[in-house]
Amino acid sequence: PIRLRSLAHYRNGGLHPDEEYDASRSPSGKVLELGSYYCAEGIWEKFPLDHRLEVLGNGCCLGVIIPGPDGASLGHLSVYDSRPLENPEFFEQVLRLFANRASTEIMRLRAVDSSRLALQRLETFTEEFPGWALAYKDYLNGHREIVFSNTRCEDLFGPNIAAQIMADPTSFRTLIHPDDLADVQARHRACRARNEQLQMDYRIKVDSGEYRWMRVVARYTGQSEEVKTVHSIMFDIENERRLSRQAVELSHQVGILIEAVPMAVILRDSAGTIQFMNGSARQILSLKEDEWPGQTFASLHDLKTVAHSTLREIAQLDQAAWQSRERIDRHILLHGASPDKQQALDCSWVPLFDDSGDRLGLVTTLRDVTEAIEEQRIRLHLQETDQRDRRMDALGRLAEGVSHEFENLLTAVLGYSDICLSRLGAEDENTLKVKDSLEKIQAAASKASELSRSLLAFSARKHWKGDSCNPAEILREFAPSLSHLAGSQVTLETNIHSTENSVSLSREDLADILVHLVSNAREALNGRGTIRLSGYIRLSDQPLIWRQHSLPAGKYYLIEVADDGVGIADADLGQIFDPFFTTSPEVRGRGMGLAMVFGLVNKTGGGVQVQSQVGGGTCMQVFLPLTKTTVSPTTSIDGSEALKILIVEDQPSLLDLFTEVLQAGGHQTTSASSIKEAVAKAKSAVNLDLLVCDIFLSDGNGVELLEQIRDIQAEIPVVFFSGTPRSNLQAQGICLPDDAPLLSKPFRPTQLLQTIARFRK
Repeated sequence: PIRLRSLAHYRNGGLHPDEEYDASRSPSGKVLELGSYYCAEGIWEKFPLDHRLEVLGNGCCLGVIIPGPDGASLGHLSVYDSRPLENPEFFEQVLRLFANRASTEIMRLRAVDSSRLALQRLETFTEEFPGWALAYKDYLNGHREIVFSNTRCEDLFGPNIAAQIMADPTSFRTLIHPDDLADVQARHRACRARNEQLQMDYRIKVDSGEYRWMRVVARYTGQSEEVKTVHSIMFDIENERRLSRQAVELSHQVGILIEAVPMAVILRDSAGTIQFMNGSARQILSLKEDEWPGQTFASLHDLKTVAHSTLREIAQLDQAAWQSRERIDRHILLHGASPDKQQALDCSWVPLFDDSGDRLGLVTTLRDVTEAIEEQRIRLHLQETDQRDRRMDALGRLAEGVSHEFENLLTAVLGYSDICLSRLGAEDENTLKVKDSLEKIQAAASKASELSRSLLAFSARKHWKGDSCNPAEILREFAPSLSHLAGSQVTLETNIHSTENSVSLSREDLADILVHLVSNAREALNGRGTIRLSGYIRLSDQPLIWRQHSLPAGKYYLIEVADDGVGIADADLGQIFDPFFTTSPEVRGRGMGLAMVFGLVNKTGGGVQVQSQVGGGTCMQVFLPLTKTTVSPTTSIDGSEALKILIVEDQPSLLDLFTEVLQAGGHQTTSASSIKEAVAKAKSAVNLDLLVCDIFLSDGNGVELLEQIRDIQAEIPVVFFSGTPRSNLQAQGICLPDDAPLLSKPFRPTQLLQTIARFRK
């Protein structure tokens, strides 16, 4: 196994260094293997053998290696958190910055030993050498230590500066001209990193206070990066530099400035010959460093690698610039090596003329704005997506609210119709007609209840909660709603096989999967044709492997949604589960449907396979692992003794209905329409046997009411009812006790009585 020892491990407000651990089955091993590793969530699930991660639960991690000089890893830096990172790209940049700094420090430490060996080679320096010869140790942290020097130091700098340098070699940097310091340090760092010889000219301050030009030749040696041995020779070249100093400085500064600007700069003379071209220009034109000097755009056409379309676009406006004698600005779109690769450029042509009006040259600038345009496009797309999400969320809230109120009404309709049926007397002709009408009312209410549940399940506000359900029952239950969804001109054919097992999906999430698959099939048919919905058990003794996923051998419930529509191109099959990806020419959705399907199915341990042919239709296959169905044991206590029940419901019609049903069942009832009224009646009542209440009340929720009632009478049992599933209540922060039954509205009076029968004394 990979054994690691931490140099620094900060957690819980303190530093814990020198900790050893096995990294082969931890995120640290992934970082060392891949160079960087990011886990957005579920870190404990992905590395269950790393017990240190248990405290993070569903947390995240981000790590990068500490790079060595040869690219190999010297170690790693990692960040863990119990919450998702808000900006992982920013965290990775910071970690890489720290990793590079740590790498530099480690290499500096390694350089110390190498410099000591190099000091033994100072025989090349003698007192007769015409310049200052010295050898020194150069440490990675910037410290320097002179180990050899001839007597020429004082000749170059004067006695005072020489004494300062010999006493504190590090102070030599303060003597370098400020304009040269950055370049000197950069060149030294580059040569130091590669053990190369450095030769450069720069200005150094001497005793007189002036800066004199010196030529420095230095050689770095040593295997350790922490310390290097440097053999150096320094000459005074002030006299030979004096005449050309200003010209060189000006040329150097202008060259650096133009090379650094984030745009292409091309200077051509009056004949069109290229005099200067910076790196950005070479990149846009696909030119190498040695291909452009002395060339014209016409002669560059002979090169195979050059972007000929770019040259044509630029050259076409050259003559226009000469003729107008004024600056011309244009936005041009260039095609790259492949037809689908385009580059957007903001271009300017500035013609140069002398005092007599003759041509001097032409300056052309090209600024690549492809990324800026793409960022703008993405920003607009995200704004549109956000607006669609807001609309979908509003529709979801509306659907849930309407469904809740609708279910209250349906509960009253079903309840009172049951009571009416039970009160019918002898079956004469009129009674039979009334009974038939009531039964039709109940059938219509049942269908309305089914539509209400479908509306709630298909709203965009559901979240995966890991519940279980019987897939065959859900397919049969939602088939009528799916048929309506497919449209009047689309036929939905079903072939659903039963199973006694369940899958690890909530009823609502499986409904979401079905509606997205059927919606996609409907779009592929353009609203006319046949969709085949199938469900059956699939046993596999071999692993299932396809493009998007692989599944182990086992027992699955296979759901197929097939159509004879336009099909999906092979180039798009690998992307259809990506968020925001859509093949529709019109913006009909968010491009998140199949991404949501893949995410929900993947969480169950299942997979999605797509079989499609352009013009030949598409078949979506959803493999859901089957598990044994577990039924929570319930205690049914027979007996006829009446219960004292406190019933709480803020809808007057339902409160009257439930009171009448319970009293008809032989129970004593106390009713209340709010939490405040219920608490007051609980205080005045004696030995209540049961609390029956709605989840959503006008002044709070049923769980809050239960807590207040149990302060009055501890451990009183409770029966809740609501139109919202238990998993969705949890998503809203309402957690019911595990032993509390939840009746889903609408329900029949018999269901209420059967549930309460469990609590008879």
